[in-house]
Amino acid sequence: MGNSTDPKFIAFGDSHAVVLGSGADALGVDYLAWALFAGHELDRDFFVVEADELIVNSKRGQAVFCRRTDGGQSVPGSAPHLPILSTAGFNANNFGKKFHHGGLSITRSSNGQFVSSACFESVVSGARTHVLQFYRALIGLGWSVFAAPSPPRFDPKWASVAHEFQNILAHQLTAVGVKIVDVRAETTDPDGMLRQKFAGSDDRLHGNAKYGALVVRRFMEMIDAHPVASG
Repeated sequence: MGNSTDPKFIAFGDSHAVVLGSGADALGVDYLAWALFAGHELDRDFFVVEADELIVNSKRGQAVFCRRTDGGQSVPGSAPHLPILSTAGFNANNFGKKFHHGGLSITRSSNGQFVSSACFESVVSGARTHVLQFYRALIGLGWSVFAAPSPPRFDPKWASVAHEFQNILAHQLTAVGVKIVDVRAETTDPDGMLRQKFAGSDDRLHGNAKYGALVVRRFMEMIDAHPVASG
């Protein structure tokens, strides 16, 4: 995945990042794809920082994802310093399903055990400990990092939980310096669910290339508004 002839960004994350790649392809935007995981693989300790290098552990083994150098930031090989567009951590369906099957609820009117807003925020932080550390590490190494929430195609039984999860995680990432690429206002129906025109046809979780293109277009607009300095 990825056409690195003249890359404009680095795509990182789970299967939703593949959709962003399809969107970039549709727009004719070159990019680098790096270490795409299954969502649940990002719930574990998947990286380490040694000196000024961030090393990712994937099924293919260990590899340096990025490093700080005297001349700025770099990725393996001769790739320039590029903004990172990530979907890591935003596998909201997985979180919502586990929360629901755990007999928990964020509303008092349901049959589940009520979890207060403060407690729920702590649950989100705990569930995404490693991902939050990953984003902090990237920011600490001087990278420009953007994150895209997953398209809201949620089971109605845990849709409210999944929505609130994404809102809280986005807020937590913003607090550490990550910029959120949020297109939900343009892509969702009055109930906050993904409109059919943006839904992938292969499953019930992902967006399609049209959705990916909208995210990448918004991301590029954000880059143009705040250019990333070259290393």
